[in-house]
Amino acid sequence: MLTAAIQLIAGIALLYFGADRLVKGSSSLAFRMGLSPLIIGMTIVAFGTSAPELVATIEAALSGRSGIAVGNVVGSNICNIALVLGVAALIHPVRTGVILIQRDIPILIVISLVAGVMLYDDTLYRTEGMVLIALLILHVFYSITVAKQGTTPFIEAEFEDVIARKDAKPLVSAFFVALGIGLLIPGASLFIEGASTLGREFGLGEAVIGLSIVAFGTSLPELATTVLAAVRKESDIAIGNIVGSCIFNILGILGITTLISPIQGSGVAIYDVGLMIALSVLLIPLARTGFKIDRFEGGVLVIVYIVYMTQLVW
Repeated sequence: MLTAAIQLIAGIALLYFGADRLVKGSSSLAFRMGLSPLIIGMTIVAFGTSAPELVATIEAALSGRSGIAVGNVVGSNICNIALVLGVAALIHPVRTGVILIQRDIPILIVISLVAGVMLYDDTLYRTEGMVLIALLILHVFYSITVAKQGTTPFIEAEFEDVIARKDAKPLVSAFFVALGIGLLIPGASLFIEGASTLGREFGLGEAVIGLSIVAFGTSLPELATTVLAAVRKESDIAIGNIVGSCIFNILGILGITTLISPIQGSGVAIYDVGLMIALSVLLIPLARTGFKIDRFEGGVLVIVYIVYMTQLVW
């Protein structure tokens, strides 16, 4: 069990630092190619920060642990909304906005429903993966087009630490990209192996391991970033990141993984997918009340997550 725990922790560390190096290096190279902060923020940074979930899910699918792969995506979305957003609201009320309520959250709800329909037969086929990838491409282009019509200073502020490295030497940036990929691959292998071994020690099935241990582990970077934003009283940025991450988890991670290898979702119950959809729908009334998610609502979300995890494990 100790070995499994060490593998799990080492895997999380490698995934986190690998994603960080990959984002920094690829963003610097993108700036040298003349791409704007808006394009970089909504593509390279958004994709790169989800690299831990993506690589871990692909590793699980290729190693024959399909239950973990699907459970990771469903569990990560549940964790992002209930735990990460809930903790952020407990630290400091999270401000919302009209665009988030009228556009971003409804898109998440529709995409969650699409995923629910696809997972109804417990199998994701390559054709369904193609549909998800096509929707992801449409979503990225739509988001960029809409963002270009308004002001984009918030993009530069949000990714200030990345933008500051635009003068980095090309060889250094390329080294960071290679280093990031080099850390992500063994990190995913260690993480999945450690999580699987640890889960089996407690008698958990693959889907439960994916919904709980793997989902929580791959959501740790979002949790750390969101807590930091809440402490700085910038939690309004956090909810946009959380919604965006949930959308990419379904379209990008499930889509890419399924294209590589069709996956079985057996073990991930309708109840689990239903909770993911319900939490997405719940975001609308929470966000509309005073255009903020207060500490009481944040506490309710955290309690929902704790109750869910308790019944899931037992």
